[in-house]
Amino acid sequence: MPVRCSNGPTHVTKTPRAPGASRATSSSGRAKMDSNLLNLLATCLTPSAPTFAEAQRQLGEMRQHQLPEFVRALCDVIANSHVNSDIRQLAGVLLKNCFERDPKSSDPNSNVLLQVPEDSLRYIKVQLLNVMKSGEESQSVLAACYVISRIAELELRRQGWPEFFDIIIGMMDSNDVNSCRSSLKCVQYLIEDLSSVYYNHGAAFLSKSECDRLLTSIVKGACMTDDRSRKTVMICMQHILPFIGSNMAIPSERDAIVQAICYNSAPGNGPDVRAAANDCLVQLITDYYEIMAPCLQYIVPLLWQAIDTCVDEIAIPAFEFWNTICETEIQLEYEKPESNQRIIQQVISYLLPKILHTMTLHEYEDFDSDTWTLPMAAGVCLSLCSQTVKNDIVPSVLQFINDNFNHQQWNHREAAVLAYGYIMEGPDAETLQMLVRDSFDRLCDVLNDPSIAVQDTAAWTIGRIASFHCQVILPYLGHLDDSNSNLSKIMQALYKPARVAANVCWFLHELAEGAVRASGNHDLVDAIFPKVCDALVRRANMDDAMDKNLFSSAHSSLCSLISNVSPGCRQQLGGMLEHFERMLSQSVSADDQSPEARSRQETICGVVQVLLTRVEYVPSTQNLWRSLCVILQDDLSEDALLTVSALINRVGSAEFQPHLPQLMDIVLTGLQRLDMVDSCKACVELTSDVARVMDSGIQPYVPQIMAILLRTLADFNTPQKLKPPIVTALGDIAMVSGPAFSAFLEPSMNLLLQAASITFDMGPVDNEEWIWYITDLREGALLSFTGILYGQKGANQLDALRGYVSGILQFVQLVVETPQQYFSVCNYRLAVALAGDLVNAFGSDLSVYLVNSTLVSKIMERLEQLETENDPSVSECREKVNWLCSLLNGSSLSVNASHSTGIPRLASACATAEHRVICSCSTYFHVWVDSQRLDEVDALEQRLPGGQHVVNDDDFGPGGEGARSAHKQRPFSVVLRLLPVVAEADSFPRVLPVLDSHGGDYRYALYMCL
Repeated sequence: MPVRCSNGPTHVTKTPRAPGASRATSSSGRAKMDSNLLNLLATCLTPSAPTFAEAQRQLGEMRQHQLPEFVRALCDVIANSHVNSDIRQLAGVLLKNCFERDPKSSDPNSNVLLQVPEDSLRYIKVQLLNVMKSGEESQSVLAACYVISRIAELELRRQGWPEFFDIIIGMMDSNDVNSCRSSLKCVQYLIEDLSSVYYNHGAAFLSKSECDRLLTSIVKGACMTDDRSRKTVMICMQHILPFIGSNMAIPSERDAIVQAICYNSAPGNGPDVRAAANDCLVQLITDYYEIMAPCLQYIVPLLWQAIDTCVDEIAIPAFEFWNTICETEIQLEYEKPESNQRIIQQVISYLLPKILHTMTLHEYEDFDSDTWTLPMAAGVCLSLCSQTVKNDIVPSVLQFINDNFNHQQWNHREAAVLAYGYIMEGPDAETLQMLVRDSFDRLCDVLNDPSIAVQDTAAWTIGRIASFHCQVILPYLGHLDDSNSNLSKIMQALYKPARVAANVCWFLHELAEGAVRASGNHDLVDAIFPKVCDALVRRANMDDAMDKNLFSSAHSSLCSLISNVSPGCRQQLGGMLEHFERMLSQSVSADDQSPEARSRQETICGVVQVLLTRVEYVPSTQNLWRSLCVILQDDLSEDALLTVSALINRVGSAEFQPHLPQLMDIVLTGLQRLDMVDSCKACVELTSDVARVMDSGIQPYVPQIMAILLRTLADFNTPQKLKPPIVTALGDIAMVSGPAFSAFLEPSMNLLLQAASITFDMGPVDNEEWIWYITDLREGALLSFTGILYGQKGANQLDALRGYVSGILQFVQLVVETPQQYFSVCNYRLAVALAGDLVNAFGSDLSVYLVNSTLVSKIMERLEQLETENDPSVSECREKVNWLCSLLNGSSLSVNASHSTGIPRLASACATAEHRVICSCSTYFHVWVDSQRLDEVDALEQRLPGGQHVVNDDDFGPGGEGARSAHKQRPFSVVLRLLPVVAEADSFPRVLPVLDSHGGDYRYALYMCL
């Protein structure tokens, strides 16, 4: 339904006065300002001032020790019209920061308002609301809006300040332009913060009635005549959309909301208003794709008009609208095909011409590739459309390519080559093979185009082909020995300007990986390896190598070639290691400590790291360590730390032992550098490597390491990125610490069980970063529990772990029952293995509990699901499940109807004259026997030679034989004692393979016979 917009509001609401507003207003001009605070604020505006740091320190102390007085004084600064506007703005920032959540609190709902007396809080509200009504949108007004929005958010959390919405909506609906603008700005800040909390933490603090009131005023405000206000209204609309699902579900309300946005997106509005409205449309389709189809009749014509403007800020959001639909439909096609409305398929014939035309609009050849432009946005849209409609897009794009490939204007040629590259992802190889076959020679010739931009794009497109369809181009590359081959043309382009050469490097990187994957052998990589590596090293040493990230790109390609060459090239790899070790030594000996020199060092470390994984020996461990040590003492370089890890793993404990004390000094320092997250993470991972390789050699450092790791893991402020590797490291250390780990067992297990209890629904909804964090955290916990279990078992201290077994098994079940959208096959396999390790460690005490448990049935259900889905990792999972079952059945065999012939067959085996011994030792294991089966066990005993017993009478407790008779009335558990187990000669051939395939486990072999 259309939205009718008048020139002014149809109803004006008088703004209610906040309690005490009149009194505060009359006294604000007479308030005596703290001159010391004003001086400190003025000093903080000049970072170069000698007293800048001291001023910051004093302000921090005021906040920490005099918070009520401090916030009130800042409020007075904001409200004082005689104070410099920059100082008033800084006061606003500081005041808003005072109301941020305490970062040291582990409670996400902790509320700083509790630390401010109610009278001070009331005073601040009144003063700042008056500032908001005072005049033009100035720095002080914006500062007041920021602070009021922050206080309002905190009040919403505790359901306080009920009159806020009466005040703010009254100001929004008033005829006073300044009051309206400031209230809209305040609402904008408030809703932006609330939507951020909603997306990141899944918490919604706005009630339905509050949303409805705000939405009504926002829709009404969409028809204002003031462009500045309408831009703010559209921003408010964009951020309130996540909260109005119930309104969007009602067609009439949905139409009103959409029409309000479309009214501001239409031509005739100012560019800022149109841009904000188009951003709103993007958010609309993001949140409500499934119900937006009926509204597209209003939206699509406006999007075509927006694209046709060729104005970046208006047209780019229009492309982002289609990008969002593409991404949604790509995901739906994978997860829920029945929900895919295939909107892109319906509009592609209209959208594609606009995309292709827009791609020709680059004006300058030397445009900055890091600057987001309209043609770039169109290209990304083409790529996403290609992934959405797949093969259907090829004919039209191919026609565009043919029409523009030899165009006189460089930007049309570039657009043709760019389109070629963008459709590489989506269509299948068979469809693209004809395109590549007919045009790959021409594409390689374009590397010599007069336009540097076209050369650059051609190199990028060749890289795209290698990335997505390497098998298609392999027949058309030719040989390096042929100077006219396509591969030679590409290698010649390596010496063109850096922007072109960097994309050639990317092609070589993708070729090295794709060729092995496509052909299943290393022939091509081995053939080109010496010449290509030599060319990359020479190009990386040219004067322009630091331009366009070329130095890094060249060495990244080297790493890819090194990783994918066959073992037959080890001699060349050894020579390369010596070369780069010399380069690293020269770099640390030089006086150049510039960021550029540091970047070169880190890149060289990366190559050395990969080489260390491929060579058979290291020519000079001491020289390499000396260079790495110099880098690490100056700067905790992540790349250097990773290279040390590779070095330790290659040379082993004996060769690296002399350098361990020096390394541990560096590691212990790095573990405490939480301000350098990546380097600290590398130190944690290096600690794990040192524990695994150096074994008991790490024991002298364990107390210091464990103190740091446990403290860091327990700290709420520790970056999430650090916690999974710390959790893993605890298990690695436990494995090699022996009895010394007992001092850290309790705090370690408590923290690990806390980490294991975190679930996906405790964080932001559908947030990929959170999902990966929980997945990694669980993987680390599974590995750590396993390491601690083996460490305690090796130290003969399993009893100390017994009290934690139940918690560990609960975690295992939590992992096994992970919802499908978060399920990790790797974690499932680790969980099953951990359950098996626990059974192996604790034997029948645990297996009796597990054999018929919900956990085991859930494990089996999940395995069946993986088998149904033909998951590529199912064989590994099945192996772990079979191993777990063998352990359970070996110590707690469930005898039921499905094994009805088992005991008679075993009895027959014992009675036969011709038999072979499966095992000569005796063992015990539990077996559940029902009342009908005990006679068979008795019969079995009677056939055993020498009066040996399968079931001992004293297993029945007091009463012996009598108790045994009584137990015939119900199912019970007994202990079978197998004294030499025998089998029929004709069954022996099928028993032996079972034994061999299960590590000689005769108990499992017996189970398989039964």
